[in-house]
Amino acid sequence: MAATIKDIAKLAGVSPATVSRVLANKTAFFSADTAAKVQTAATTLGYQKNTAAAELVTQQSHVIAAIVNSTKTNFANHIIEGIQDAAYRQGLNVIILYAGDADPKQQRRALTTVIERPVRGILLLSVDLSADNLTYLQAAQIPYCFLSISFEEDQLPFITSDDWQVGYQGTQALLAQGHRQIGLAAVDSVHAHTGKLRLAGY
Repeated sequence: MAATIKDIAKLAGVSPATVSRVLANKTAFFSADTAAKVQTAATTLGYQKNTAAAELVTQQSHVIAAIVNSTKTNFANHIIEGIQDAAYRQGLNVIILYAGDADPKQQRRALTTVIERPVRGILLLSVDLSADNLTYLQAAQIPYCFLSISFEEDQLPFITSDDWQVGYQGTQALLAQGHRQIGLAAVDSVHAHTGKLRLAGY
């Protein structure tokens, strides 16, 4: 059976409230000797903090979920690193799940995994949700934002590059080198909003 705060308090000879403060690093409420006793008792008993239970009590999650398209790109890792760096500076943890490549079933599985857990927010990296899965996400009433993808609908929050400029500046760079027969390849879909913008810029 897992050790509890009461078990630690009994072994250390202090109150459960003191143990709670020590484990929460509320340094103004106890001495260094008391902290050492509590930490030693916790280690002896093999105590593991139950983060989920603590978040249930405080109603405050310290987790951000990042749902990622399984298609490998040369910039996805940099975005994930940025998410982790920003989250850690705010004392938050990050969980990363993969949503397949335009696969509604894998999208739903990833969303369900996140929604059934206490998370502060959801970031969706290059994930174009199916209509049903978008409705499912919105019904969860968890803050969310799409990254590296754009939508025609203004009501969907997203952060992305200026995709029209991506197509325009890439074409201008080749024109400046004297090229006149320029093709456009590797646009995921000219029917998707991002693809339309890049094609228009080109």
